[in-house]
Amino acid sequence: MNFEGRVVVVYVNSGGLFRSGQTGWTLDSPRFEEQLGRTFLVGRAIADQPDIPTWHHGASINIPWESVSYYYVFDSIEAYREAVARSRSGARRTWFTRGRGA
Repeated sequence: MNFEGRVVVVYVNSGGLFRSGQTGWTLDSPRFEEQLGRTFLVGRAIADQPDIPTWHHGASINIPWESVSYYYVFDSIEAYREAVARSRSGARRTWFTRGRGA
């Protein structure tokens, strides 16, 4: 898989002794690397909104591929940010407001 120039949103299993569920990471142009016999997805972290950076914005993130549950691929940073903006615009729907136009 070649993710050059693409944005990949990765969800990893974050279970452990005190945690459960999944954690999402957004990577710019990630690539696969072998490290100590394991495959990692390595990329630069990006923020959902460029004017509101997160603490890890710009850092290199190394995610063990075997811990990935699922992932989304966007063709560019612009396409990713447009998708984020669309999801944040308009009213939020809940289970009780579905189908009511709220």
